[in-house]
Amino acid sequence: MPKSAKKFAQSLMYIVNKSTPRKKAALKRHGLLNSPLKMKKSKCTENVIQHLKEQIERKKTLKRQFLWSMKIMKKYKLSRTTALLFNVAPSNIIRCKDPDADRKTRSDALSPNARRKLDFFYNQLSVSTTLPDKKAVRAEKAKKVLDRPMNNVYKDFQQEHLEVKVRFSTFAKKRPSNIGTTKKQPWYSCLCEMCTNLELKLKSLNNFATKVGKSDTKIKNKYEAVNITLCDRNNNQFYRLKCVERKCNDCRTDMIMVYLQPLVKEHGEEVIEYTRWDPVKTQNRKGENVSKVMMVKPRKKVIHLVEELMGELGPLSKHLFNAKWQQNQFSSLIKDIPQNWVVWNLDFAENYSCVCQMEIQSAHWYHQQVTVHPVVTYYNCEQCPEAVQEDVIFISDDLKHDAHAVHQFISMTNIHLTQTRKLKITHEVQFSDGCASQYKSITPFCDISYAKEDYGFTIERHFYGSRHGKGPSDGTGAVIKSSARRAVNGQQCVINNSTELFEFSKTTLATDNNQDTNDHVHLKRTIFHVSQSDINRNRPDRVGKTVKGTRSLHCIKTDSCMNIFTRRLSCFCTACKIGHGKCNNQDYVSEWEEQHLSRLGERIPRKPAQRMTKTHNSKQHRLTY
Repeated sequence: MPKSAKKFAQSLMYIVNKSTPRKKAALKRHGLLNSPLKMKKSKCTENVIQHLKEQIERKKTLKRQFLWSMKIMKKYKLSRTTALLFNVAPSNIIRCKDPDADRKTRSDALSPNARRKLDFFYNQLSVSTTLPDKKAVRAEKAKKVLDRPMNNVYKDFQQEHLEVKVRFSTFAKKRPSNIGTTKKQPWYSCLCEMCTNLELKLKSLNNFATKVGKSDTKIKNKYEAVNITLCDRNNNQFYRLKCVERKCNDCRTDMIMVYLQPLVKEHGEEVIEYTRWDPVKTQNRKGENVSKVMMVKPRKKVIHLVEELMGELGPLSKHLFNAKWQQNQFSSLIKDIPQNWVVWNLDFAENYSCVCQMEIQSAHWYHQQVTVHPVVTYYNCEQCPEAVQEDVIFISDDLKHDAHAVHQFISMTNIHLTQTRKLKITHEVQFSDGCASQYKSITPFCDISYAKEDYGFTIERHFYGSRHGKGPSDGTGAVIKSSARRAVNGQQCVINNSTELFEFSKTTLATDNNQDTNDHVHLKRTIFHVSQSDINRNRPDRVGKTVKGTRSLHCIKTDSCMNIFTRRLSCFCTACKIGHGKCNNQDYVSEWEEQHLSRLGERIPRKPAQRMTKTHNSKQHRLTY
């Protein structure tokens, strides 16, 4: 019972003048009194009661404890007096139950296993998007936003988890507090250009359809637009690859014209205005003409706008398929990590700007930048079947976000996991975006080919869909920058460079770097500082010629020095994890192909030329080799 409630009991017994020896003994037996009642009426007594009034009005948990503590007043017929004094219903005191008692579980309550599945589903990258903005951080948790309405999310959960029976109201109520609905994102940024332009086009067409009374032709979002132009999935999670690549004769992009025919037939010649992102030529401060992507507002006829929409829906189906496929592969892997495997998610965060509170005017025009590179690692816990998530964050004064810096961060992370955490790693899987200068070019490919020599185990690197690479690392970077900015705004510290940001983060956010691995902790955070001199950019053995078709690859892995294996899409089925057997998703992903990374100046022996002969067969020319 709170101390304020004990003081209240003493004060109340004095005020109502009911303090008989028998009642004193009863109160003491119930823990309301520690000594015989000896009080005098004073302002202190009234202040205690007023303070307790404010507390129980503000905190529901304290109100429950207060009502339970005051239930003894019913025995001495003081329940009504207590209720009137504190503006609560007398029945609340009479019917109040012990807040610490074990509540009876409802028959339709969610089981712990179902609750874990629900939380994991909400946090999937294909369901919620991480906001990398430091302003969207609460209680040291990165904020996420659902990428589609709650009704659609609920339907997807039902299709994926048929064994979990949960109603929509319970599904919405159990949504994690750091995941908001589509209405909770006040500022949309860092979006995919292809998806955004199509969404803006659909928005203009929907507004026009509502205006002219053709609401039945409205298209909710890009996913519904793509679904109209594809064949049915037949209860499968993904469409057939033949349909996605637009090689099917039964599904065509002109089906969107059929769907919008009532609108086009009557209002096809009317002109409407819509918005899109396009490169615009502008002049910089030096007077030079430069190209900058800006939002423009062209005007077109409705029929021409629909035809333009048809052209954009062609490549969009494969674009969305690749993004969803790669995100699902990452989510499925961290849900069931094989023994001695480590899974990573890594990406550069936006640089931290070292601003100060009470800033003078001359300091406003120059702010020191600090590089922040989070690496979110997942590995199996030694004491339970659940996975451990450890955020390894690198803070550096080096502002060149290139592959050499990434190699330094990766090397330090592997040393930390193997030496400090005592992990026995046999295989490492890394997920990142497809930035060419950082993760997806010849230098990173060479580093992966040398993984056995550098670290003693093989490495796979998988790339998210183009412009859809937001993951846990973005939220981790936002947590670091948000904590530092709040401390600076509250004048708790001054951060002028990378060293001071590292010292602040290590003191306030990092767990003990020498933490004993026997501690059963599933959330860890480790922070390192990397100076510019620590990064080696003179590595001539890691330079070569570009691999043909690099942009279409979404998966590479170690083979040997200057040799790698490549794959079009990722797959982590049972056969792919163990390394042999028939892949369960062979209809979608290709086989591993060996690639030789030739060095600069190295000549690749050409295959001997094959003789070509030409034979004539009626009017057709047949080429035989």
